[in-house]
Amino acid sequence: SYETNRFTNAAYSAPPVLNGPELAMIVYTSGTSGKPKAVMLSQRNLSSAAHYGSSIIDVNVGDHLLVLLPNHHMYTIGHCFLSAMFVGGALCLNDSIYNTFSNIKKFNIDIIVVVPAVMRLFKNEIQSQLRRAGFGPLDSLNKVKRALVTTLIRKRIGPNLKQIVCGGAPLDPSYVAFFKLLDIELLAGYGMTECAPLISCQVYRHVDFQRPDSVGRPGVCCEAKIVDREIWVSGEHVMLGYYKDPDETAKALTDEGWLKTGDIGHLDEEGFLYITGRLKNLIILGNGENVSPEELEAMFDDSQNIDGIIVSANNDLDIISAEIHPAKTVVDSMGLEQAQTLIRQEVKEQNKNLPLYKQIQIINFREQPFEKTSSLKIKR
Repeated sequence: SYETNRFTNAAYSAPPVLNGPELAMIVYTSGTSGKPKAVMLSQRNLSSAAHYGSSIIDVNVGDHLLVLLPNHHMYTIGHCFLSAMFVGGALCLNDSIYNTFSNIKKFNIDIIVVVPAVMRLFKNEIQSQLRRAGFGPLDSLNKVKRALVTTLIRKRIGPNLKQIVCGGAPLDPSYVAFFKLLDIELLAGYGMTECAPLISCQVYRHVDFQRPDSVGRPGVCCEAKIVDREIWVSGEHVMLGYYKDPDETAKALTDEGWLKTGDIGHLDEEGFLYITGRLKNLIILGNGENVSPEELEAMFDDSQNIDGIIVSANNDLDIISAEIHPAKTVVDSMGLEQAQTLIRQEVKEQNKNLPLYKQIQIINFREQPFEKTSSLKIKR
């Protein structure tokens, strides 16, 4: 019969090895600060990034990984689907951000992959639970009480959760310390669609790759250097180019194969990479000082009063301004005027830690939330 003979037919041969330069997929960038671009990724791009990703996280056969991000994003495709399947992990799809805690417990999740906006919701929910239970901040508790609280929290959100990989935007280093108190390893990483997507990341339980304020060392498939403050990368994971857009491809890729990421950062003496902002968003003041708006915005990541913030320059006065959307929960509980007063005080406190040229001197409040991408990044 056909079913009996079809596998012995000469027309059927072994599948090709998926590790070549052939085009495998076209993925669009999020378009956070401009028009989305169609990124062409090869089989080799995907396989090298998947191999690197699987060496970072501690995934064992049968471990459960919860997918929180949109399935069409390269961050999900590369670091969730391909890296986890590379070592035999089990993937669980989150049906709603509001069900995250229950799903972590329900499916015995070991690992989650998130963006900082989700991490912020995650931390805020845990802190809310602590307050409702009458406890102070975790780091203020003595060793015995903290152990008790940690056990209760882990029982509520799922005792198996051991690591969280966070990328897509800068992460406040305080988050790493917070989750370490819960015995959850939070790994900050860096990547972009053009690199399928992983460029660098901290490594699970590996002290040589831990710097809370960095995004780890560039991976085995990648080399990085700094050119005029911009991060350039090369390696087998770098894209083929932008689909039917030779002009943009020429702007992004050098003749030697280096990708100009558009991100500002630096490498320390041990090879750890640090991200400070986007080159196209850099504010250059009249006195020649440079200000990264992302650096200032990240200072409010942990704020309970602010839902979203965009920092920019007031060109007329040559000073820094901020557009802020207050958090709905704060407005609902105390009214708009008092919420705005709290936010002004919060900005004033943060300004004390900054040189004068970096201080936010004008605040404009907006009524509507900022438009965001599907990965919860604000569209500038």
